[in-house]
Amino acid sequence: MVLGEGPCLRSSPLLDPPRSHATRAFRYLVGALLGAAGLYACFASVEWPQFVASFQAASVPWVLAAIVSIPLTLMLVATRSALLLDVHTSVRVWRRVWDAVIVGQAVNIVVPLRFGEGARVAFTCRELGLPAGRVIVGIAIERMFDVSIFALTALLVMFSGVTSLLPSLGANATSRAVVLAFSTVGAIGGLVWLVPAGARWVGRRFSLESRIGRWIEAQQAAIHTGWSTGTRPRLFLATVPLTLLMTMGAVSTNMLVFRAFDLQVPLVTGLALLVILQIGTTVVSVPGNVGVFHYLTVLTLGALHVSRSDALAVAVVLHAVSIGPKVLLGAVALAGTPMLSSGGGPNRVRPT
Repeated sequence: MVLGEGPCLRSSPLLDPPRSHATRAFRYLVGALLGAAGLYACFASVEWPQFVASFQAASVPWVLAAIVSIPLTLMLVATRSALLLDVHTSVRVWRRVWDAVIVGQAVNIVVPLRFGEGARVAFTCRELGLPAGRVIVGIAIERMFDVSIFALTALLVMFSGVTSLLPSLGANATSRAVVLAFSTVGAIGGLVWLVPAGARWVGRRFSLESRIGRWIEAQQAAIHTGWSTGTRPRLFLATVPLTLLMTMGAVSTNMLVFRAFDLQVPLVTGLALLVILQIGTTVVSVPGNVGVFHYLTVLTLGALHVSRSDALAVAVVLHAVSIGPKVLLGAVALAGTPMLSSGGGPNRVRPT
């Protein structure tokens, strides 16, 4: 499973400089080609009778347990988001935060290039009545926690010796990912610190009586409030355990699927696969990471002496388990929200 659907090393498009349509199209094309190549590499030399037999022998209860682990992990994501946004914890408000998280995850799966982050911001602002600056800062702080935990997880995997079994994604790649992860944390923190200064500079060009001037002033105040709220020591003590539990949830999904196929692999394999998928899918822009996800899973399990046919069966089930519930829950969230109608409707929740 890829935690958060999409690697933590990727930054949101809200935090990235704008890319041209040609750049986006080229990246999508490269991702599609890599995905197709990954699928071909997985299926080219598979022994189909063994693949079918492995599929049929999978334990349904363990697969169902893996499916259940997905919404449980997403509940942790929504709870952390609500804490960082500092909204009151009524069931109604938490449901709106849950819907925003689910929609963002689903859009990231269906549409490449991390557009789900933008959808999540728009959804949260509309449903909770929060300014965009506050929501963006909340997501930026989330990414700092995610990337930090990813770096620590990668270090754990690197020192466990599992990466030595993977020449193509060995310790050098992992160490570079760790350096990039910590650099990303610093970059996000620096960007959040610099944005208010940039907003003040731009705001001086407009009168506070103008609509643009008032909007810039409001966003500047929202960014400051969001950063002050999200970096409180007491909130930090609650957010770190939640982030650790989210990582454990992602690893448990991997291990439950492994158990469904009765794979005798060490516990660290679940961590290793999580890290490898995070690294390997960073540069790929293809819906659902189709092909690349399967190839990396087969590569990882093959290095642990799992046959290609069995590994491919595991990859197919794990991929379906990882993205299926999110897409389904996202569709349910969109179907049940007034966001599809104009004005937000009477169910819109105002912040406290």
